[in-house]
Amino acid sequence: MTKLIAAFALSALISTCALTAQAGLIANVQFNRTTGHTYTGAAVVGSEGDYWNDLLTGTDSDVVLYDIGNNASDLTLSWTGTGVATAKISGYYNGFASTGYANLMNGYLYLNNTSSTNHIIISGLTASLDYSIYIYSTGDAGCTGRQLTVNLNDSGAVTTAPAVASASTFILNQNYLMIDVLSSAMGQIDIAYSSAISEADINGIQIVSSVPEPASTALLLSGSLGLLVFWRKSKTRKSQQ
Repeated sequence: MTKLIAAFALSALISTCALTAQAGLIANVQFNRTTGHTYTGAAVVGSEGDYWNDLLTGTDSDVVLYDIGNNASDLTLSWTGTGVATAKISGYYNGFASTGYANLMNGYLYLNNTSSTNHIIISGLTASLDYSIYIYSTGDAGCTGRQLTVNLNDSGAVTTAPAVASASTFILNQNYLMIDVLSSAMGQIDIAYSSAISEADINGIQIVSSVPEPASTALLLSGSLGLLVFWRKSKTRKSQQ
């Protein structure tokens, strides 16, 4: 019985670790103009030491994303924009410049054509699975009044409240959005973004899996099966004694 309990505990631990790893933060993305301003750690979600993919161009395609542990993942990112900027370099600091989030919130992808819609496409996700996408939006010291509009997989447009350049904390629906969305049958999330007023700015994105992915479920079942086999073998040995 003691061995059975120990085996069950081990199986539960393995399964819990798998679910925790898969049903949570998968990857972080930030935009900057130059190297040397990479952010590390949590934003609205995440933990100390989390890795962020630092993207330095206004347009690129099929860029492999690294997970929060700095390991290559199955995810890729393609995006288009007018360009990228780093407020810390230009001197047009926003309110985050004096906080621990400066390297995240002072670099951004921007779209300054109010009549166009651009796209950020996340590929390599589990098909038809629920995800939560965090989108951070603060430009430079001149960003007050700007509004970002996004539409994820044509699920409906969402627009931020007018930006406040002096804000130094995360404010839901003003300098960040959290949107739940179902990935497509192709395992993609298309973030269509545009400017509602003046300019569209995106500092970073966090990708969170809302439920355990199939790999986690398979590992859970595998652990349970192993426990069952152990129990049957133990029972057989006892009956033969």
